[in-house]
Amino acid sequence: HPHFSCLPGHPKTWFISFNTTIPNTVMGKVRVAAVQMTSVPGERTKNLAQAEVLVREGVAAGAQLVLLPELFSGGYLLCAAGWRAAEPLEQGPTMVWARALAQELKIYLGGTLMEHCTEGPDGKLVEDVYNTFFLLGPDGKLLGTVRKAVPSSFEAFLFKTPSQAPGSHVISTPLGRIGVGICYENALSFLPTELAAFGAQLLLMPHACPVPVSSPLFPTSACDSLVQTMRVLPKEYAQRLNVPVVFCNLSGAWHTPLVTLPSFMDQHTVFSGCTSIVAAGGALVRGVAGEENVVVVGEVELASTSNHTVSGGGSGSGSVGVSVGGKYVPWVRYTRWLQLTFGFVERLGGLVYHWYPYSWRAGFIRGQT
Repeated sequence: HPHFSCLPGHPKTWFISFNTTIPNTVMGKVRVAAVQMTSVPGERTKNLAQAEVLVREGVAAGAQLVLLPELFSGGYLLCAAGWRAAEPLEQGPTMVWARALAQELKIYLGGTLMEHCTEGPDGKLVEDVYNTFFLLGPDGKLLGTVRKAVPSSFEAFLFKTPSQAPGSHVISTPLGRIGVGICYENALSFLPTELAAFGAQLLLMPHACPVPVSSPLFPTSACDSLVQTMRVLPKEYAQRLNVPVVFCNLSGAWHTPLVTLPSFMDQHTVFSGCTSIVAAGGALVRGVAGEENVVVVGEVELASTSNHTVSGGGSGSGSVGVSVGGKYVPWVRYTRWLQLTFGFVERLGGLVYHWYPYSWRAGFIRGQT
């Protein structure tokens, strides 16, 4: 387990030292695929069929690991109707489909779904919803899951913020230690710290990131800063953590109301795309722009677990200096207005999620509303 302490004279830089050495796991080259696709809310069967075409295309090009976008099967809505896509993690239609495909094609397969959880940590009946990443092995078995730690902006009205142990964003696999950052998480300071501390050798970044419509809530400068951040994140992580990065995003049109806001604030725009594969150190292996329904395939070399450094200080095997002087990583391009708006909406959304009765949420999930 890592120990965190402040570097003398550098109150915003943290020094991470390990009580035990993280052993080097399997290293070497791996061929990866990143899927960029449209996803229509309420059309799970159609979305899964489209995803399967692209997964098979990636495997035909030699991919051993395929990454699907955030919420690829149920679609991305920021209103209560989005809960209709919620499903059980283990036996829901998305996992049944993914398990069969991974087993048939003998690949590692990952993506996120809207998880409907009916049992809380204390065993009590709940009706909670999480944005959950899953990673399957070539035998179809579940290697690990990651629940999105911080829902972004209006997502906080729809998803519960989970309680997770340190290291939950790194999954140990026969390939090596695979780090996971779900969309907005990649802009937050906790993620690079955790990835470095727990020896991630490859980073997967599934996204559902649209281009917001300019409005009084999101002025043009704020919208531009969000898109710019999405474009630089893969390269920044690859450079600063010295690990290869697989970044994928949804594409195509995006239409959604915003929960609690009047209809003139509805979003009618597109997803930003920009799917890419970046080698350790930051060199682009391959990428695309806003094309719909495309798969990007490339070969990367997994990083050594004893070779992690993050900009901000620290050196040597087993130690990393990470700049974590606030909520966001220092390389995000978010304007101050966007940061304040996101923070306010996230806090409000978390309170509303907590206080709304379970029965209301369950009505959407079970198709009664």
